[in-house]
Amino acid sequence: TEVEIASEIQKNVMADSGSIVPSLEIALASNPASEVWGDSLGIISGADENYFMYIWDVTGHGVPSGLVMMMVNALVSAFVLQEESSAKVLAETNRILKPRIRQNMMMSAVMLRWDDKEKSLYYTWAGHEFILLYSKRENKVFKIKTWGVALGMMRDASKIYKEQQIRFEAGDIIILYTDGVTEARYRSEQNWLLFGIDKMVESILKVPEKSADNIFRQITVDLSAHMWYKHKQ
Repeated sequence: TEVEIASEIQKNVMADSGSIVPSLEIALASNPASEVWGDSLGIISGADENYFMYIWDVTGHGVPSGLVMMMVNALVSAFVLQEESSAKVLAETNRILKPRIRQNMMMSAVMLRWDDKEKSLYYTWAGHEFILLYSKRENKVFKIKTWGVALGMMRDASKIYKEQQIRFEAGDIIILYTDGVTEARYRSEQNWLLFGIDKMVESILKVPEKSADNIFRQITVDLSAHMWYKHKQ
């Protein structure tokens, strides 16, 4: 019963973090592998027409990861109201988080900041998966990855996290995900043929009319076919 209550709290937190962002079309979802989970995603409106979009993955599974996930969600929700950049938000979150978790726990993350006033997109990378950028002009998917460490790895990461701008034009699409997608195994847990990033890029490129919803659906269909529909995550 306690685990069910914890799961319900997590679902409510994620449901509350899906703010509507002006000028952007967004598709998002999470399909947890267990009752309590460490992966999280969300959108939080900050000051001065800034919107912070994040996705992260806590090491391990179950209740310990779920507690860290909830702690970070609370910290980020507070810091986006005080800080101007995604790098500062993650650095301050890390500063509070590090002394409060076990040494072998950490959390990879990527955070985007959309400046709706300037129509500009920025990101800070913290040891997470690639950011995928579909360029409408070039009809090509680019993999974006920069320097950074996962939250919880070091006490002070303020000099490491850097916010950088992404050239983001009308019709372009950003794809964020956790390793629950890229490390999904083919049909059997004993089979190590993973879905991988290349298959995700193929899914994106084969969508005829590219939109956030259409790309999301195509990746979901291809991922389900790879894992098979009754496969345990």
